[in-house]
Amino acid sequence: MMADRYLTTNGLERALNQGRTVEQWLGVRTEGEFTVLKWLSIEHHRDGSVVLRVREALDEGNPEFLDVYEFTPFDAEAEFGIETIFATPQEAFEYALDHLGANPHRFVGQGVIQDEYADYLKTRHDLSRP
Repeated sequence: MMADRYLTTNGLERALNQGRTVEQWLGVRTEGEFTVLKWLSIEHHRDGSVVLRVREALDEGNPEFLDVYEFTPFDAEAEFGIETIFATPQEAFEYALDHLGANPHRFVGQGVIQDEYADYLKTRHDLSRP
């Protein structure tokens, strides 16, 4: 269920404080002949720092292949995304809201971003029907 997919405010805060990774779908853009997918994650490093990672990948999927983590990175020099390091999860969260247009009510747990991609595919296919 889609409503259950998104972390509540308390769930998001708890996930960040417990060191779990959260993600958010940021959308799609066209770059020449390519469709580029974009999402972010807030992750914890072993050293205690927090990483906000913005990933962009070529849209190589379909309803049977949703593993966006396996898609070709848009920028070969940023294979695992662009990282920004923060001291706390709250700083990373605020940066995502203020600078990346993240929605505080659309964060998901790690791996659920693929469900977001599946929803995008459904929309894309619906738009292409006559």
